[in-house]
Amino acid sequence: MGSSNSKKTNEAIRTGVKEQSKLPDAAIPDQVQQDPTKLKKESTKSVIITNQIHHQTTGTVQHDEQVRQDPTKLKKESTKSVIITNQSHHQTTGTVQSLQKQRQQGGKSLNDAPKPSVVFSSEYRFGKASTLKTKQIKKHVIAAIEIGYTHSGYVFCLGKQFALEGGGLYCPNWEAKDKGVVTFKTSSAILFRPDKSIHSIGYEAEEHVSRIQCEPDSGKWFFFKNFMVEFNNLKGTAFEDFKIKDFCQHNVTMKAVDVISSFINQMKDTLINELARRKLGYNDKDIQWILTTPGSLEPSQLQLMNTASIKAGIKQDQLTFVQGPEAELKYHRTFTSSPSTFGEEQIAPLSKNFRSLLIHLGGVAIDLTVIEVNEKTINIIEKIFNTNESAKQEFIRFLKRLFGGDVFKFLKDYHPLEYSEFLDNFEKKLKYFESDKKVTVRVPPRWYDAYEERTGDTLTNTINQTAFKESVEFKNDKIRMSPELFRKFNENATEFTTEMVEKTLAKHSASGIGILFIAGDHVDDMFVNKLKKQYPSHRIIVSKNPELVVLKGAVLCEIVE
Repeated sequence: MGSSNSKKTNEAIRTGVKEQSKLPDAAIPDQVQQDPTKLKKESTKSVIITNQIHHQTTGTVQHDEQVRQDPTKLKKESTKSVIITNQSHHQTTGTVQSLQKQRQQGGKSLNDAPKPSVVFSSEYRFGKASTLKTKQIKKHVIAAIEIGYTHSGYVFCLGKQFALEGGGLYCPNWEAKDKGVVTFKTSSAILFRPDKSIHSIGYEAEEHVSRIQCEPDSGKWFFFKNFMVEFNNLKGTAFEDFKIKDFCQHNVTMKAVDVISSFINQMKDTLINELARRKLGYNDKDIQWILTTPGSLEPSQLQLMNTASIKAGIKQDQLTFVQGPEAELKYHRTFTSSPSTFGEEQIAPLSKNFRSLLIHLGGVAIDLTVIEVNEKTINIIEKIFNTNESAKQEFIRFLKRLFGGDVFKFLKDYHPLEYSEFLDNFEKKLKYFESDKKVTVRVPPRWYDAYEERTGDTLTNTINQTAFKESVEFKNDKIRMSPELFRKFNENATEFTTEMVEKTLAKHSASGIGILFIAGDHVDDMFVNKLKKQYPSHRIIVSKNPELVVLKGAVLCEIVE
């Protein structure tokens, strides 16, 4: 018996290593890049990747190839599905620590390996009835799409299975091959060919437009990125006439309804193809679609989103809109009442009546929402929206001082792709920053040439004449920053966000806000720990996957009472 179990375990290990060749980047520490040969040497080690911060486990990874071939095995298996996250600071062992170098060296095993069938899942509890009070399920599949300011994604579940077992929230992997990352969301970007047919969305669109930018006909393509930021400007304007600027060519525009409907269409088709890949037997008619919105929409904004969804092929009777704050609150209320169902830590359930502050940290904005919850009603008391303060904004201010305002504006306006890539690299470094090490970020080669052409001097010479000469150096095509300087970007942004929270709590002190919920793509330990220290009497609740809270909550809005 022991020998048989050992044999099965070893097989699971080998299968798990092969299946997990594509992992969210946060699960792959930078120090891995020392020895790419470790990938083969360590292939016998067992790794389970979880979404718990600083959590290290042993055992076997559940391989789900059999599930893809036979979906009914989901109900037969008693082990957990693989749970992967792009949250930072994971402690892992074995092959996880040797993948990043091979990705950068173009190893075939990373690019060609199959994606995990289940990228995020709640813990399955087969044979046990769910304790969640559910609505009458209309469709077999419940799917939520979030088009964020900087990142977008989808989550789906099998409605009846979820109602019965309380498990099975699925999210895909999105791979940015040029950046060497795999995440739960892709970038909010879309690329059209010269004839205005859709070429691609997300990371794929970014990579392709970067490759063709030097080709003669590159100016005939249409590329839109972070287009939902402009969506906020649609107030008092007929939505049919509202246009969005091309990311690379500001004198080129396209109707917003066409850009957004095309993006929704691609998300929809990707999800349907995933269902087909799993051979679950469902099609478009079996899906209830949910689209999230940043908050309450103006009539013209709602009309645009509704028209865009219909143009994308979603029927009105299969479409629901859910506000982001509403979705966040639904997830937090649901998982606190049944933490193990969602793979969350055990915490005390919320009371039936309370006031809370939702803190959403996104790529370009900080959203604060004061919400009053009674047993049967939810009231949004106040919304605060700020786009001027973040670690990225602090870094941009630093670059303006470093390059000079005029040169920096030129680089941003005339080299937008390199500018965007540079900031993306900064945010990646920020997420995995080690406080005692210098930080290196690649500088686009064109920037060196542009700086010299416009100033008559080199960046290296200029930096030695500034206050940054001890903390910054340019070497080859990279900028190296001291850990003290790099840490300051985040500290300043954290201080500003904390002040926003402090002012909001003071303003509503009479009503007694006792709970702070934190979610979004850019939640970090520094901010969370500062709040916990500053407000020890408040309940501060953070999901293990804060970047997925809106999507998961949107699904639950359709399922859970």
